[in-house]
Amino acid sequence: MPELEPNDNESETNDPVELINNSGFEANNTAPWFGHGETQVELESAHVYQGLYSAKATARTDNWNGIAHTVTLEAGKTYLMSAYVKLANAELDKASLSVKLTDDAGDHYNSAAYQVEVNNTNWTLLTGEYTHTVDGTDAGTYIYIEGTASGVEYYIDNISVTKKR
Repeated sequence: MPELEPNDNESETNDPVELINNSGFEANNTAPWFGHGETQVELESAHVYQGLYSAKATARTDNWNGIAHTVTLEAGKTYLMSAYVKLANAELDKASLSVKLTDDAGDHYNSAAYQVEVNNTNWTLLTGEYTHTVDGTDAGTYIYIEGTASGVEYYIDNISVTKKR
């Protein structure tokens, strides 16, 4: 019987590593999520995309305020990002899945999904790619959901960041 050769592509057949902790809020808390700007992050159980919990963004005072999560990314690599969003107190608006990077050149803002129409009836998938371009040292990076009007509350669930193969 012939000997099997090692599979050099074995890592490509495995599921990608999820970089977001508590991505579906199933730990029954909102840690390590935080407010980007004036935003309160609340655990939600009545409106969920999947599982038992989601998070709700409240007390937002500007359209760039939102729920955020720190993430460690490799410079020069491309990442697949996604999040499910549903509005809580407005019928229709637009939301973005964004990235804030602070490096030697200052703060940079980019979007993996920009101004996608969302509503209060169905969960909407925000999805896209982001290439992590760093000038010098990455002093901190996080993803966040933004873009709805000031005061608009929304739910998020099943957020994902994985390295593109």
